Amino acid sequence: MEEPELVVEGNLTWLKRDGVDVAIISDCDSVSFSQQGSPFTFAEIKAIYFAMKEMYDLED
Repeated sequence: MEEPELVVEGNLTWLKRDGVDVAIISDCDSVSFSQQGSPFTFAEIKAIYFAMKEMYDLED
């Protein structure tokens, strides 16, 4: 399995692995993520989610 690729376009940020997009969408006000049909593990998505929350200093 290849390493995930972080894609940033404007205010959208998401991950791609093995050609599959995994939505991690940031608009600086909220962060959402989806694992449905994802080649990423929940632990990977959770770690990135919290890293992005910290990066954007978001409240729960």
